[in-house]
Amino acid sequence: MKTTNFKFLLSFIGMTILLSSCWKTQKQVVINDQWQAQENAKMFTRLTTDDDNVQTPIDQSNNYFCFNKNESKLFYLKSQSNTQTNLFSKSLGSSSLSQQITFVDNKVFDPTVSPDDKYIMFSDRREKAWAIIAKEIGSTNIINVRNTTKNDFSPVFFPNKRMILFSEYGDDKKIWLYQQEWGNESSVNQITTGFSSCFFPDGKRFVFVRQNNATKKYDLLVYDFTSSQEIILKSDPNASFYQPSVSKDGKWIAYTKWQQVGKTPGNYDVFIVDAQGNNTQQITFNPSNDVNPVWSKIQNNKLYILSGRTSDKYNIWSLKAY
Repeated sequence: MKTTNFKFLLSFIGMTILLSSCWKTQKQVVINDQWQAQENAKMFTRLTTDDDNVQTPIDQSNNYFCFNKNESKLFYLKSQSNTQTNLFSKSLGSSSLSQQITFVDNKVFDPTVSPDDKYIMFSDRREKAWAIIAKEIGSTNIINVRNTTKNDFSPVFFPNKRMILFSEYGDDKKIWLYQQEWGNESSVNQITTGFSSCFFPDGKRFVFVRQNNATKKYDLLVYDFTSSQEIILKSDPNASFYQPSVSKDGKWIAYTKWQQVGKTPGNYDVFIVDAQGNNTQQITFNPSNDVNPVWSKIQNNKLYILSGRTSDKYNIWSLKAY
């Protein structure tokens, strides 16, 4: 099960280059100001500009933006070079300039804001491993959440609690629960295998992604803390599902779907499905990639996405899902 940090770094760099190439190759088809017949252009509002230089997605397991609890402030990853990405914040509905939050020389991933708006958490390359860092918003104070040589990504907060789930990457991807004070290694327990967790509002279940050993595609599953049981929400031998997000009322799950039909290059689009795994609806139809759906914290039918539409750069958009 063990791998050296050097081997992991080489593997991660290789994966990053490969996935980045795939994303960029597949998003070259852009329809400028022309919307697909299945989409209503009035639904879409762009929140960022090309000058914000939002990070081009390089891995389907990562998240690239988040909001504070009243959605007045957007936190996003900004690409500053091929090897450097930092976290910035932008006040929505304001002409104020974006503010830089992190100042690293490499990359950060997976920003998420605590329910009380006190902390923003993200994954950052620290010394010998990728570590989850909690930064107090409006302060320079930071906490290394887990003192480990493992590689940790994708932190998510329990609703209204300081507990978090996160994913550990190695030979396999594992989901861990951090139950008490950050920095206390004895408070960490493995829950299951997989990655990209997202809680239901009651905190009793979460949806996540796991590779299907038979099909080699990626499924969506739901884990129940009460029964310790898992159910498969979405599985398809010809498609993969990524980046799940649960709506404010817990009734809908948004996700990114990849599917290749025949020899046509695969494309990423956003879908929603109800919490029972029924009533699947495709939300985006643009030939460019639409990824990383995030449900609004204050409006049940509002969804945010990262999209390459109308530009050769990715931007963050809001839309009405239903």
